[in-house]
Amino acid sequence: MKTKKVTIGSSEIDVALHRGANYGRSPLFWASLGEYPVYDVNAYRMMTTDRVRTSKYFNAVNKFVSGKVVLDIGTGADLNWTLASVEAGAKKVYAIEEILESYEKASAKIIDLGLEDKISLIYGKSLEVNLPEKVDVCVSEIIGTIGSSEGVCVALADARKRFMKPDAVMIPERCATKIAAVMLPDELYSSSGFDDRPFPLVGLIPMKSVEDVMNSIGYPFDCRLCISDFPQTNILSTSGVIEDLFFDKEIKSEYNFETSLEITKPGRLDGFLLWINLWVDLEGGVIDSYNQQTSWAPVYFPAFGDGVSVIAGDEIEINCEMAPSSNGVNPDYKLRGKIKTTGRDIEWKFDSFHQERRFREGHLYKKLFPLHT
Repeated sequence: MKTKKVTIGSSEIDVALHRGANYGRSPLFWASLGEYPVYDVNAYRMMTTDRVRTSKYFNAVNKFVSGKVVLDIGTGADLNWTLASVEAGAKKVYAIEEILESYEKASAKIIDLGLEDKISLIYGKSLEVNLPEKVDVCVSEIIGTIGSSEGVCVALADARKRFMKPDAVMIPERCATKIAAVMLPDELYSSSGFDDRPFPLVGLIPMKSVEDVMNSIGYPFDCRLCISDFPQTNILSTSGVIEDLFFDKEIKSEYNFETSLEITKPGRLDGFLLWINLWVDLEGGVIDSYNQQTSWAPVYFPAFGDGVSVIAGDEIEINCEMAPSSNGVNPDYKLRGKIKTTGRDIEWKFDSFHQERRFREGHLYKKLFPLHT
C-alpha cells in the first residue's frame, strides 16, 4: 500500500493512495467539501460548469425576482445568483458571503461591473448579520451532498424569521436525500485510498480534499466521504428517503426519519449510498445527484465493516436522527436499524459526525488512514 504523510494542524497522519486505471471514469473517494470553508478556484469552477444545476437556478431566478428585493446567502466569489438576479430585473440584491477571500473577490467584481447601487455585499455569516429591509425572494445554494449537511436548515429557518416577508419565495423549494444499500466496487474495496492527481476539467484533487477539510477543522477526524462515478451494478436494494426538506414551510433543525429498503440482489453489503433530489422550483423538474452529472457527489456511509452477506428479499430498517453538531449549524447523523434476513435480525448502527474528534473508527477509516510503519 502506498501512503502519503500529511500534516493536519499539529498532527502528522498517513493517508492511503489509490490510483484507478481509468481516472475520471472510475469510482473515487473524496472528502465531502461543501460543508467546510475550503472553496478555491477549482471548487467554484466545478459549480459554475455544472450545467444541470445552473440551468435550474437560472430558470427559477428569472421566474421569481423581477422587480423584487432579493437575498443571496453564500453568494461566493463569482456572485452567480446575485448577478443573475440583477440581469433578471431585481430591484435590489443583498449578497452575504462568510469566506473572506471569496468576499474580497466578489467585492472587486461588483466595483468592476459598476453595480454598487444594485448590490449590497455583506461580509459574515448569515446568522450573525442584519439587513436594512425585508426581502421578497431568498436564493441560496447551501445544499449539501446530504441535503442538510451544509447547515441549510439552521440558516434558512433564521433567514425566514429575520429577513423575509411573510409571502417571500424561497429558492430552492425542496430537497430530499435518498439512500440505498450498496456493495463497494472491487477496486475500492481491495485498495481503498485517495487519488493525488488533478481531476479532469475541474482540477480538484481527491487527496487534497482530505487535507483541506481536516485542516479547516484543525485536527484529524473521520471526514464524511463521497464517491464519484458509483456503478449502478453495485446498488443492492431499492431506494428510500431519509430526509425531506420543504423550504416554503417551517424548517426544523433536527428530526428523526424512518425508512426501509428491500434487497433486490445478493451481494456483500458494505454500506449506504446517499444522494439528493433537489427541486429548485417545484414546477421546474428535479436535480438528481446520482443519476445526473452534477457538482454534488453521492455520500458513502461505511456502515458494515468488511461486509454482511445479503440475499434478495432481505429487508433493512433505518432510523436516521439528524441534529446540529457542536458548531450549532452543520448536522451530525446517527443511523440505527436492523437487517431482517432469513432466520435472524442483525442490529446495526452508524454515526456520521461533522467535526467530532473521532479518527480511524471503523474498518474503512483504518484502511484510508493507516498507522505509521
